[in-house]
Parts: sequence; C-alpha cells; structure tokens
Amino acid sequence: RLKSGAWPRRRRGPRRPAVPLRPTPRPPPLLPLQVLFSITGCCLPGELLALMGPSGSGKTSLLSILGGRTPKGATVAGAILFNGAPLTKRAKRQLGFVLQDDLLYESLTVAETLRYAAALRLPRSMTAAQKRDRVDAVISALGLGKCRDTIVGGFFRRGISGGERKRVSVGHELLINPSVLLLDEPTSGLDSTTAMRLVTTLRALAAGGRAVATTIHQPSSRLFQMLDKLLMLSEGHAIYYGASGVAADWFHRLGFTLPYGVNAADFLLDVASGDVGSASRPGEASRLYLIDVAERYAAAAAGGAGDGYAASADLPASVVGAA
Repeated sequence: RLKSGAWPRRRRGPRRPAVPLRPTPRPPPLLPLQVLFSITGCCLPGELLALMGPSGSGKTSLLSILGGRTPKGATVAGAILFNGAPLTKRAKRQLGFVLQDDLLYESLTVAETLRYAAALRLPRSMTAAQKRDRVDAVISALGLGKCRDTIVGGFFRRGISGGERKRVSVGHELLINPSVLLLDEPTSGLDSTTAMRLVTTLRALAAGGRAVATTIHQPSSRLFQMLDKLLMLSEGHAIYYGASGVAADWFHRLGFTLPYGVNAADFLLDVASGDVGSASRPGEASRLYLIDVAERYAAAAAGGAGDGYAASADLPASVVGAA
C-alpha cells in the first residue's frame, strides 16, 4: 500500500537515443531586384505627362522617385533634375504629390478640410484672411463650389462623390501653389465622364504654368487625346516616350498597326503587355523587340531622346534591327 501523499515510482524504460541538434541553415541572401531600366524623359511647364503601362510595370515606383519618396532600401542611379538642379528641400516645397488613396476626414466639409490644410501647410507670414482667400481660389479653380459645405463622407456616411473626393485631394496640394504636380492614378475607380472632368482640370492647371505628371491605368479614347506626352512602360523598360498623338505612328513604323475602331490606349497597353504580336514575331518576342528598339534609339539620339521618339519613316537600320 501507498502511504498518504506518496506517489508510485515511475518505471524507467530504455533510454531514447539522443538527437543531435543541427543549426538551421541560413537562407541565401536576396539578390537586388531592378525595377526600372534606363528611363529618360522630360516634362516642361504647361505639359501634361502620362505614365502608362500594365500593372507591375513600375509606374508608381517611377513617380515616387520623381517626388523624392524613394522607398527604404532602394538604390537610385542616374540624375533627377528640377530646372537643371537636383531636388533639394527648398525645391521639394514647390512639389505637390497626390496619393492614390484619398486620406480625408469624413466628418469635415470640403471647405473645412481645405481650411485646416491651409492653416497647417501655408507659412505663418500669411494672414488668416489671405489663407481664406487661397482656399476660396482653390475651390473655384477645381469646381467645388456646389459641394463646399457638404461633408466628405466615407463608407458609412454619405458625402461627396468619388470625383469630388479626388479633386479635394488635388486641392490639398494646390494650396501651396506647386510648380510641379505629381498624381498617382487619379482616375482609378471613376467612370469615364468623371475621369474626363478631372483630366480637364489637370489640363487647366498645367496651362497655368505647372508641370503635371500622372499615372493613368486605362484611359478612354477622349482622355487619351487630351494628353500632351506619354511614357509607356513595360516591366520597367520604356518602349515609347514622346507626344501622345504620334504614339500610334511610332508603333506603325515598327510593324504594329492600330486596328480600326480600337482605342489607341488599349492597343498600346496590349502591346506593352506582350499580348499583341507582329507578322514575324509572337507577343512576348514583339515586346522584347520594342524594348530593344527604344533603347537603341535612345542611345543613338542626341541627348538620349529627351525630346521624345520621332515617328519618322526613315528610322535607321541600326535602330529598327532585323525584320
């Protein structure tokens, strides 16, 4: 019998063999991934430059680098110049950057949103009356007069429309009267008519002496005709840079003819994605061929084709390559 509070002894079985502990091997170091390759371009005051390309082509990365918002751990090679000088803190104050997501307080009205932004961003040397005048000027320039006393709203509260929300975000940056305005996909989530009105507003802002650069995902045919310059990207490579009106002619010289009745923007996006091929090359081979032609043309042109690609019929054989 066991005494009170005593436990029976545990029988010892055979000893298990010792398992040697081996250190966990470290994973191999990650190799650097290059996102953009030899991008050259220029946006002058009064111009509206559009960055286009399929998803993952590097549009947002390029726009972030231009705006001085290079991601941590990223290495940038090359020169980014504003009026011929590198970007400094003083020059960055003249640069407006509109994010893709609208970060607005849903309980404030449009006028209150811009007034608070003006009180925080405008210099102290300006009086309260001057700041109110600046807010009224921005509201008038963006066509927000009818909804100035309407709350912004959100998911659970009804407020202004999506196009008006985007214009309020643009108004945040217009308060500082920037010389350069960068926008990340301002037309995403908007219908064609609302997107057209927003791009019309951007054209009016560019006509006032500003350089406006924006990423556009899938523009309509009318919206595409309003663009001044186009930079078409394909997996980080530029396959076209120049006037948007002659982009179809450039690809036609290289054997990619725009079909009748097809939106030029949709056709160019299909070409950049490798979904459209020529008579002698399938889709992916055609995309690589266009990248090679653009790089050779930029190397052969004076100044690296900073003024855009020329859609001329007499492209040299060293650029066009073998048919």
